[in-house]
Amino acid sequence: MLRNIPLIGFLLFAALAAYITRDKPWKKAAIFLIGLPLIYLLNIGRITAILIIGFYYGEQLALQMFHLLGGLVLIMFGTLIILLIAEKLLRAKIFTKTQPPQQCPECNRVEGESRNYCSHCGRLLKYPVAIPSKSDVAKIAAIVITVMLLMSIQAPVFALTKGPAQVIIQTPMGEQGNTEILPQVQGYSLSFFYRDKNFENEANQDASLLYIYEPRNNTGRPVWVSVEVASTTASLHPWEVCLITWPQTHGYQPTATQLDLRDIRISENPPIVARYFAFQYTNHNETQVVLYWYETSTFDVNGTAEQKHVKTSLITYPNNGENITKEEDNLLLFATAIANYWQPIKMWTQVALAISQNGLTLTAATTTLLASLIIFGTVQKMRERKAKAKAYDKLSRADQQTIYAALQAEKTSIPTLQNITATYQRTTQAQIGQEAVLEKLIQAEETGMVRRQLISVQDEPTQVWKTNLSKPIDRSNQ
Repeated sequence: MLRNIPLIGFLLFAALAAYITRDKPWKKAAIFLIGLPLIYLLNIGRITAILIIGFYYGEQLALQMFHLLGGLVLIMFGTLIILLIAEKLLRAKIFTKTQPPQQCPECNRVEGESRNYCSHCGRLLKYPVAIPSKSDVAKIAAIVITVMLLMSIQAPVFALTKGPAQVIIQTPMGEQGNTEILPQVQGYSLSFFYRDKNFENEANQDASLLYIYEPRNNTGRPVWVSVEVASTTASLHPWEVCLITWPQTHGYQPTATQLDLRDIRISENPPIVARYFAFQYTNHNETQVVLYWYETSTFDVNGTAEQKHVKTSLITYPNNGENITKEEDNLLLFATAIANYWQPIKMWTQVALAISQNGLTLTAATTTLLASLIIFGTVQKMRERKAKAKAYDKLSRADQQTIYAALQAEKTSIPTLQNITATYQRTTQAQIGQEAVLEKLIQAEETGMVRRQLISVQDEPTQVWKTNLSKPIDRSNQ
């Protein structure tokens, strides 16, 4: 029953609650972990409530409550409970008030007019006009083109009729296969024939259904349709392997003699290739022709749309082996009708077709390019780190002390100009003004030792100074 609940959606909301919490990392992790048992407890409560309603007030009301107490309502209550537990039990700070600008005594001074940020708290006082550079425009264009390509590909999700197909339906005659998963063919009557539950258990399949197209004028030959649905392709065995290849590899005599075996394309877009297999049983000389193919489709399983693998087989029984070539056109007619009925939501574009036809080559090229970029980036960072370490050793003692103070402020607090100045005074036991430290930081920025960066402090944009050195040497006492 839990698979009817959007578990992934609930966990996403739990992750969001942990993300917006402004507190220690262990509290964020605890908030997310609380969501795991909570979804099970809520689901148990939901099912219990539905059973009680059904017992006292009837099945119809219980079914209505089943949909009412579905995923969205459960997610809403679950998220509220997580936030309540985080605030009351863990004392986590979920929503905190930002510091008003008037509480900072330096923000309104005249020196703030000469720069865009407050030297005391780092808060932005002026928002400079951002002029995108050529590299920024190129990056934006690359992202837009990539998104457009991804949107044009549209993974081939097949829609049976107007929505997910319900494979098994309940009728006055009992449980049977749904005929709506197959199209109506002119001149033929479609009906469900049999569900092979023994084969389902043996092959580990979700459904093994047999349908029949019977000619209305009694002049044609009936066409049998086998629809096998499974969670993995390993449960959907090829015909020729079961009848010929497997017995031969295990020391047995094949149960059939192959008459014809080849591939036939039944759809160009999306590309679908079927296997045409004609054989004759060795024990009773009956001839059989099969045209089968594999697809991945969306089915309605217990009220949930799930992706399943499907093997569709069209079967006829010609009078003798000489008539097998005449059956190809007839089976191809039915195969095309079924493939068109199981039409994708969107046809494959030329980009998707190119990817489908060159999948292995593109995968190898992408993997090689990604690995090369990672290696190149790692080597470049190592070189830059060594170069900056050498440059750091060549700096004056005062400049080294400034960079070291910036690193220490970054580790212990928010590395604003005020905090870096305080750290510099504490580590060097010397008095120095913020303007002098700012001048040294600007000089270090030109050499690549530090950089300016905007961070969010209680949803307030704040300018800080970040060091580009991992472990600069402490020169404060030299």
